[in-house]
Amino acid sequence: MPKYHLDRNFIIIFLLLGFVGLKASPQQALAYWTVQFSSPSGFYEQAVEVQLSAPKGCEIYFTYDGAWPSRKAHRYTQPFLLRQSRVIRAVAYRGKQAGPCSGASYLINEPASSLPIVSIGLGSGTLFDPQKGLFTRGSRREVVGHIDFFDQEGKNYFNGLIGFRLFGGISRMWPQKSLALVARKAYGQKRISYPIFGEHGPERFKHLVLRNGGSDWGRAQFRDGLITSIAAKWEVDVQAYQPAHVYINGKYWGMYDLREKINRFFLNDHHNIDKDSIDLMEHYWTRRCGSRRKWVQLLNFVETHDLSQAENYAWVLGEMDIMSFIDHQIAQIYFDNRDAGGNIRYWRPQTPDGRWRWILFDTDFGMGLHDPQAYAFNSLAFHTAANGPKWPNPPWSTLFLRKLLANSHFKRAFLNRFADRLNTDLRAEKVVVKVDSIAQMLAPEMPRHQQRWHISPKTWARQVGTVRQFAQERPYHMQQHLVQLFKTGQPKKLEIEPSEGGQVLLNDNLYLSERFKGDYFAKVPLRLQAMPQPGYRFSHWRGLRRKKEDAVLSLRLEEENTRLQAVFKKFKHPLAKALLINETCPANPKSGDWIELYNPGREALPISNWQIRDRDGKKFRLPALILPPKAYLVLVQKEEGFRNTFPECRNVVPGMALGLNKRREHLQLLTPDGTVVDEYRYELPPQDSIFTYARALPEPGTGAKWQLQQGPGSPGGPNPFYLKARLRSKQASWLRLGVIAAVLLILGNFVARRKS
Repeated sequence: MPKYHLDRNFIIIFLLLGFVGLKASPQQALAYWTVQFSSPSGFYEQAVEVQLSAPKGCEIYFTYDGAWPSRKAHRYTQPFLLRQSRVIRAVAYRGKQAGPCSGASYLINEPASSLPIVSIGLGSGTLFDPQKGLFTRGSRREVVGHIDFFDQEGKNYFNGLIGFRLFGGISRMWPQKSLALVARKAYGQKRISYPIFGEHGPERFKHLVLRNGGSDWGRAQFRDGLITSIAAKWEVDVQAYQPAHVYINGKYWGMYDLREKINRFFLNDHHNIDKDSIDLMEHYWTRRCGSRRKWVQLLNFVETHDLSQAENYAWVLGEMDIMSFIDHQIAQIYFDNRDAGGNIRYWRPQTPDGRWRWILFDTDFGMGLHDPQAYAFNSLAFHTAANGPKWPNPPWSTLFLRKLLANSHFKRAFLNRFADRLNTDLRAEKVVVKVDSIAQMLAPEMPRHQQRWHISPKTWARQVGTVRQFAQERPYHMQQHLVQLFKTGQPKKLEIEPSEGGQVLLNDNLYLSERFKGDYFAKVPLRLQAMPQPGYRFSHWRGLRRKKEDAVLSLRLEEENTRLQAVFKKFKHPLAKALLINETCPANPKSGDWIELYNPGREALPISNWQIRDRDGKKFRLPALILPPKAYLVLVQKEEGFRNTFPECRNVVPGMALGLNKRREHLQLLTPDGTVVDEYRYELPPQDSIFTYARALPEPGTGAKWQLQQGPGSPGGPNPFYLKARLRSKQASWLRLGVIAAVLLILGNFVARRKS
């Protein structure tokens, strides 16, 4: 008799694995021992009976308290009744071998909520052990536990094992701790696949954070989420924000902010760049991933060079995204985030032309956290101080802004962009609406959280009032601080109204397609650019002392009130739709960005000195060439990468200086006289993969019909949608001919029979 006996079911499992060609290890085969739950994770109004099952020959052990089920746990023998909220975790054992741990959250007779719910199962020892517990000793080790995610409608979209770590710095002193979550293949699922933050956010996550509100805990609770949501469309990276209720081992654990975690995976999700080819830094020069070499090079240059000199400033522009830096500074200054010196993160892709960009995060010190009258504080002086203390504004944290402000071009861009923000996203009425909307969403959810952590409802109401007052009062004081430091003259009123047929680009930042009113500094010239739509051309500016026909205008506000109109007139250019933008590819790390043009006509088209313009107003001028009829021309950013990716593509123009935005873009095709003959724009949710945006039919008059196409695209040839349409058209034609032929054949037979 053999020494070891294998169960027949176990042998069958391995035979089946071999039959389907899987290279399964014994550990993978154990997945077939997974415990099944008769009732799924979810919300129940009354007691629920739970029945566990596993393959024949297995013994099931389970726990009620979130702990991992060892053989010392409860042995399952029969169905049991749950009368209160619990997380049940179960393991099937076959001999000494244990299968994977399964779990289910049963939330019984819990209050209704409009927020998502997160249910966690972790052993009390893992959390509260006096020597190594996450919540007692502040350990940063990663532990594995069970988690269920439920959306606002109660749908369970993730159930399984996940890694947990303690998260946060000073906020760890609060009784409600923050947790970082990580999905790993070793735990069962390498991503949480669900659009947690809505259709415009990423669809998959490796890391998430359950944040307790940081320094705002026990106060307004939403300062950081409010601030980053206001800046969500600025040229800075921000974490998405979603409040949620959390249960741990069936016990209500309060309200948390569900946030993305800032790391290389976060940047990959938002920018579709190789996560292993990123330099990510924080503070002065602390490396999070990648290399600090390029940052140290930039830092040394800024420290040792006079940036008022054009050549030095130009070098810096090549190393950092200046608008990203300005937006980051505007946010920290306006919101009075005095903890900004310790919370600076910035990153760059490891490419020859990769530039540093900034990440806005951990802003909960802002909007009057410790001072109800912070709206009057001069944080502009704070963030430009040359001799600040070691904390919170050491000299290194203000170095870049101080040095860059010595350059007149930067100063103008900084002041105008600050004014743009104050007139739009930071306008008092708009921020108050945002404050009120979040407060109204949280108001019915707060009492339970306050009761759980013994927080006075009056404290929350008072803090919400402080945030609201900050939003109302801050713009006036911010304007005065800018006037005092830069001697700009008092703000004056500006009104801009484009006529039908176009829009105005203000300060290379704001696209104005309807009447706009704002306050701008008298001594700081504004830049306005009239942008006609196809079928129109720019005529002149109305409202100036002298008629100006130049589409680009530099304007100083000499009057207390300036009313300006960009006048557009209908104009059908003889070459309208003679050349089309047919396909674009943004953010392909291998081929680089590219734009495909197409000549749909029957004659060759001279396109010397034609231009293509992006949403930032940057232009690329086409070289002297003639495009044959029905021919394609591809403008490429990185010639070598493009040719390696598409060696069969022949008609290529290298050196395209435009960088396409993968979320929001607006391209215009202009003739040498500045007439727009074709354009397209898009605003897309984040894409996790490489994609192109392609015209469905490359024909005049179909400019609105564009399709998102996954994959590297088809530069230099017809788009797949067009080919499919042609194929379907031909199939339909052959079908019609076949039907006609069949009818004629039947009629012919009928006539022949009648004659016979």
